[in-house]
Amino acid sequence: MKNLFTILVLIVFTFNTNAQDSNLYFGASLNAFICMLDNKGYNFLGTSSAGVNAFFVKKEYFSIFKSNIGSIKSFPSTARECRDKNGMLTHENLLTALHKIKEMEVFDFDENRTKKIKDYKKLYTDNWMSYFE
Repeated sequence: MKNLFTILVLIVFTFNTNAQDSNLYFGASLNAFICMLDNKGYNFLGTSSAGVNAFFVKKEYFSIFKSNIGSIKSFPSTARECRDKNGMLTHENLLTALHKIKEMEVFDFDENRTKKIKDYKKLYTDNWMSYFE
């Protein structure tokens, strides 16, 4: 299932936009949300085409939604929220700005430990990367 969605591993960032100037160090991987909400009784329906919202529904209602949406799709975020040291938007996408948060720590649920973003050799699937080309 991991290869179907964004980030290849289950990671969670802390919500601390002040921890790093870029304003990119927050949130969680889509897989982390999918696994967490699955355990809470929800199914993943997909993301918005801009990739900034993920949609979930209680499992007992999933068949109703599934028949109306056809296929479950997820898209990478097209938001360009990266900021410089002065707080000004740089309009970089996450892929080009990833180096700015490479030293930041995330919690990897697959390995049950904290790691630095730079420790991941491949964060995104090839399909996900194609959106940035």
